[in-house]
Amino acid sequence: MPERRIIAGLLVAWASLRLALAVVLPLGDTTEARYAWIAREMARSGDWITPWFAPGVPFWGKPPLAFWAQALSVRAFGEHEWALRLPALLATAALAGLVWDAARRRFDPDTAWRALLVFTGGLLVFTVSATVSTDPFLALGVGLVWWAAMTAERGPPTGVGFAAAALGIAVGLLAKGPLVLLWVAPPLLLDAWRRPSRALRWGGAVLLGLSCALPWYWAAETKTPGFLRYFIVGEHFERYLVPGWAGDRYGGGHARAPGTVLLYTALALLPWTPWLLRRPRPQDDGERRLLPWMLWPLLLLLPARNLLATYVLPAMPAWSLWLAPRLDSASRRRWIAAALVTVLACTMVGAAVWPGTPWLDRQRSAWAVVAAWRRYGSPGGVLYTAGPPPYSLRYYADGAWRTLPASAAPPTGACRLAGVDDAPPAPGLHRRAAFARYALWCDSGKAHAGQGAAPRPAEQAEPPAVLGAHQADEVQAQPGPGAARVPHAG
Repeated sequence: MPERRIIAGLLVAWASLRLALAVVLPLGDTTEARYAWIAREMARSGDWITPWFAPGVPFWGKPPLAFWAQALSVRAFGEHEWALRLPALLATAALAGLVWDAARRRFDPDTAWRALLVFTGGLLVFTVSATVSTDPFLALGVGLVWWAAMTAERGPPTGVGFAAAALGIAVGLLAKGPLVLLWVAPPLLLDAWRRPSRALRWGGAVLLGLSCALPWYWAAETKTPGFLRYFIVGEHFERYLVPGWAGDRYGGGHARAPGTVLLYTALALLPWTPWLLRRPRPQDDGERRLLPWMLWPLLLLLPARNLLATYVLPAMPAWSLWLAPRLDSASRRRWIAAALVTVLACTMVGAAVWPGTPWLDRQRSAWAVVAAWRRYGSPGGVLYTAGPPPYSLRYYADGAWRTLPASAAPPTGACRLAGVDDAPPAPGLHRRAAFARYALWCDSGKAHAGQGAAPRPAEQAEPPAVLGAHQADEVQAQPGPGAARVPHAG
């Protein structure tokens, strides 16, 4: 069977499995459910300037590009999990197209197909490609600049390359902020030093990208003062250099040992990591030009202590082109076998996390808890929790939750969430459903099967203009689709 047909079949298998998981999996904690909540509120409120973390609490952690795309998708297709994940999938598909085109231009068509296989079949890209996340958009922004640099010949970049670089800067600034400049500046400066005729072009592309993105930054700071201080200093410096950074308003730090980025990169490239040790054909100029895009992210993140595995995603296109020539015809059986084993492993993992499996309930989502509450709770009621619930419960309960002290009894006929091993939270409550992490307790006299989604409570008074993020956990409920809504913004 021709090699390209084998690769095409593998790509179809990967894409089909990833699409199926994107459609059927509920939103998981914490990133997906949190960003889905923000995007849904943007779609409902029509506030396209400020993403909102909770009523009265602006979300300063990320710029709005991903939320714009997700909110538009929700408006177009409805409030479905797959609609929220679709923009990230499209961004990844666009990036895969850039990988294929860059490999075709720098090497040959066969190497281009292998580069596409390496990129789409890598563990990190497969995992992140259809999630409610901002990382695919940053990767697309960096990828556009990388593509412009890789496809430029010995002279300055063409008009298309210049436009792609400027667009990439703007996308990166609106997806994750000035971090995109840290990613692309050293490789571009090195390229300009080697070929001085490109310096003005790259500088002009950066300025054009900045001019496209800065108006939103000005509007965001004007609307919610304090945004720039928190976002620029906190999110771009303290997050990476301060172990267990406590300044995060919307989550917790991720303390890691320096050098963890090396492990994350090796894991991200699986199953292709062993081919890094294989000696390729003699290097050409195309491979040498990949080195800054591969090695600079490692140097940048090497001392980082607050680190996630997804931070290495923008470097995957360059690594894919580096690995593609090493998947030559001599080792064809081995890399095809590695790809088939990966498809099988991904299928098994997909079956393990399918809705209704214990793993999903234990680790990733409270969707089953909310489904049980809608079945056993009183229509129009509220789900009570002893403390701030996980983001997935907030999303699926659609605001119809309230915090209640552990010693207090919920109103008659209400349901309450407790730990699966906890004692009955109040007299007269009976355990209606138990899950890996939670148990649902309801009043037996009023418990009956509800029909459809329980509406949220009636309109409340407008909260303060800006609350602390932890104060937002005490906001008990927000008005729902069936009730008059208090707009987030003036």
